[in-house]
Amino acid sequence: MTIASPTFNSKRIHSLDSIRGFALLGILIMNIQAFAMPEAAYLNPTAYGDFTGVNKVVWLVSHVFFDSKFMSLFSMLFGAGILLFCNNLVERGKKPLGIHYRRMFWLLLFGFIHAHLIWSGDVLFTYAMCGFILYSFYQRSIKTLWFVGISLLAIGWGLLEMTQFSLAYLSEEELTELNNDWSPTLEATHSKLAAMTGLWQEQFSLRTENAWLMQTVGFAYFGLWRVGGLMLIGMALFKQGLFTGAYSTKDHSSKILFYFLIGFGFTLYGLNFNIDNEWSLFHSQFRGYQFNYIGSVFVALGYAHCLALVIQQQWLSTAMIHLAYVGRMAFTNYIFQSVICTSIFYGFGLGLFGSVERWQQVVIVLIIWSVQIIGSKLWLTHFRFGPLEWVWRGLTYWRRPL
Repeated sequence: MTIASPTFNSKRIHSLDSIRGFALLGILIMNIQAFAMPEAAYLNPTAYGDFTGVNKVVWLVSHVFFDSKFMSLFSMLFGAGILLFCNNLVERGKKPLGIHYRRMFWLLLFGFIHAHLIWSGDVLFTYAMCGFILYSFYQRSIKTLWFVGISLLAIGWGLLEMTQFSLAYLSEEELTELNNDWSPTLEATHSKLAAMTGLWQEQFSLRTENAWLMQTVGFAYFGLWRVGGLMLIGMALFKQGLFTGAYSTKDHSSKILFYFLIGFGFTLYGLNFNIDNEWSLFHSQFRGYQFNYIGSVFVALGYAHCLALVIQQQWLSTAMIHLAYVGRMAFTNYIFQSVICTSIFYGFGLGLFGSVERWQQVVIVLIIWSVQIIGSKLWLTHFRFGPLEWVWRGLTYWRRPL
């Protein structure tokens, strides 16, 4: 009898690990804003904090090159990871259905705990839900994966457009309430600052309320379509051999140029649109976001081809090796980022929420990157798995990982 067990290191696709590490580190550039400032400042830079000089430059760079791009790349890699996971089980004569769902169940539980007890911006819950729903697609053709993936993304875009259209029919009271979320009043901002710099117990009700919203309405309105579509595209890319050296240098170069021209074109147009309309609710909250919604997918595809080309040509090999260590411990490193950042910004730690400017946030990000790059290599020099990866694998296979 064969017993299901984790994938051996010799069977790992190290390019996936490197790109995953790259994506995970890049995600923190945007997440740090959500840790350090009121939520409104994430999409509306005029809602809170200084938006001049170096702080404005930092926000502009992070928006153009990072906002939604690295999360999109990470979502694609998660889809590719599901495909690889299931294929490996099939190769070993195992039926992947039960093991996959057990794996997603534990990820769902980890995400639920993370969202309600540590940080409401969790994405693990959404990944697990999409993993439950989209499991059967790992056996589908490349053409089907691309078609359904793009269709899901289009549905998400359509919901944003419908919401934009509905703004004209909202009552004055409804518009005021919506605007208070987009550009909070001084009183609401002070209340948020007091809550986040208070005790953990004081933050719990606010955090769990936001977490429930993201895990229900947020998932149905946005997460399923966006993340689910990107996961299917990631499966298609894996089957096309993007992560296993199937593309030539010429193919990579042409696709990088194509994706970047479209992706950065949409993003920059949307940025100019929002600036021209002074970040108003009616123009920027939904319609202004849609340009980056589209552009970020193309930029993420460009990043994927860039990294695949770098790895294929063995450029920056030392950097790619270090990123692979980070990627192999992506679960642990993701939760570690939340623990460290909440300890810095929330009241149970240093209580710096709302008092750290955007350029200072980047300094914190660089320090965390250094710790995770060095720490991941040191840990994996002595252990086969990251600590949370070890727990997750043990629960998935119902056996102690060796």
